[in-house]
Amino acid sequence: MFALLEQVSVLYNLPVNIVILLASANVIYGIYALTLAFLVTKPVYSITVLAIANAVWVCICIFIALYYVQTASLIGVVFIILEAVFVCILAYYEFKFRFVLTNAQL
Repeated sequence: MFALLEQVSVLYNLPVNIVILLASANVIYGIYALTLAFLVTKPVYSITVLAIANAVWVCICIFIALYYVQTASLIGVVFIILEAVFVCILAYYEFKFRFVLTNAQL
């Protein structure tokens, strides 16, 4: 998204700062999740933080979609809603299986 910032902004009919926010959140998530993936033993709090952050991001995506529903393109609104749905599913399973994901013995 960063590479095509202006084009994505036009395609979604959203301000550039919102596209930067969306791209930044995805990069931050990717870095954090990849860091966790390389850990042999993951602390349960690290998985819990990931799940909570994803739940917060779902709320932010819904807010953005509702705020810009009148001005954003259909593609932009659908993208943000689908991201919210996908991340909600991630948050649910990350939280539900947080103890399994830690590789800890129960």
